[in-house]
Amino acid sequence: MQQQSDDGAPPRPGQAGTGPDGPTILIVDDTPANLGVLVDYLEDYGFQVVVAQDGAEGLQRAQYILPDLILLDVMMPCMDGFETCRRLKALDAAQAIPVMFMTALTETRDKLAAFAAGGVDYVTKPFQIEEVLARIHTIWRCGRRRCA
Repeated sequence: MQQQSDDGAPPRPGQAGTGPDGPTILIVDDTPANLGVLVDYLEDYGFQVVVAQDGAEGLQRAQYILPDLILLDVMMPCMDGFETCRRLKALDAAQAIPVMFMTALTETRDKLAAFAAGGVDYVTKPFQIEEVLARIHTIWRCGRRRCA
């Protein structure tokens, strides 16, 4: 799990995990630019990152690798993020994996749909990496206390 600094702030680069065995994050997003930015930052912070470019691929990868967290886009072709999350939560093996939605949708109804589908957090694009890291940190801290 993620290390916490003494002040409770998110970790600095290289501090999140323990080298090659750091926490695994699955990013499901159909936009290569979004994937590139997130992968670069999260790997710099010590996370192991796996990517999927649509909901179906995300479901397959989640079942195979059982990541510690899933970052999930909403607007994707074929299967949107809400349906992807519902299907993940229906799988025994993936049910407990926390899902953070990352999307350009800002309407309250979309946020409510994300939580109803099983998400534990929601961040809007364009995002600030510091905010994303703080949210990831909170999910891990909360998960260790079984509150997610």
